[in-house]
Amino acid sequence: MQDPKRTTSKRWHERLPKGILAGLTATIVLSLLMGLNVMMGLMPKLDLPKILAGMMDSPDMPIIGWIAHFMIGIVVYGIAIAVLDSKLPGTSHVGHRVMLGVIGWLIMIMALMPSTTSAPPSSIGRRRQARRTSSRRSGSPTASALQHG
Repeated sequence: MQDPKRTTSKRWHERLPKGILAGLTATIVLSLLMGLNVMMGLMPKLDLPKILAGMMDSPDMPIIGWIAHFMIGIVVYGIAIAVLDSKLPGTSHVGHRVMLGVIGWLIMIMALMPSTTSAPPSSIGRRRQARRTSSRRSGSPTASALQHG
């Protein structure tokens, strides 16, 4: 039997505006915390906008990373909140958002952090570009890494 508090007549697309607002709010809070981190120098290698910009072959344009950060936070999390809020266990909307935040953090750690362990964020895009260029020339990504350092 379904919990009467959890039943809702709204479909996910009707909850989307609130989901997007929640995603925007969370993204602003996370951005402020990231700025505080940079100012205090707690984890200087964890500069998410630079990492994202580097992954998009624009390591010298952190604004690209900031745009990607806000798009992921607003659009992806907004839709995830709207779609999954009624499907997650429990009745607390705050708890659901925390669960989605933890899931997003785990995805970030698994997807982004391995790419930053061997090089600073600004060189990620350059390494990727060097691999593409050399594989076209020599057919070997290893030769490219040796040529471009």
